[in-house]
Amino acid sequence: MLTNAMIFDYIEYLLRDKTDEENLESLCQLLRSIGKEIDARTSQSPTKKYNLEKYYRELDIIAKKQKISARIRFMIQEVIELRQVSRIMNT
Repeated sequence: MLTNAMIFDYIEYLLRDKTDEENLESLCQLLRSIGKEIDARTSQSPTKKYNLEKYYRELDIIAKKQKISARIRFMIQEVIELRQVSRIMNT
């Protein structure tokens, strides 16, 4: 099993170049696969929760401001929306 630290390190690696579409696509696939689990794992730690929020905010900014393809922009928006829906269903 991957630790939170390993996952966060990988997310930070994928976010280094905010215009690298392969990295952004990989990040979206990762968050689609383990996003719900990582949200649950970080819910008890304010620091980890803050870091995860920061990554999602970065993705939102990338989708709105960076010059990326529509396909990647929609992938990012989908990941963000999936997280919001998951939160609503868990409350």
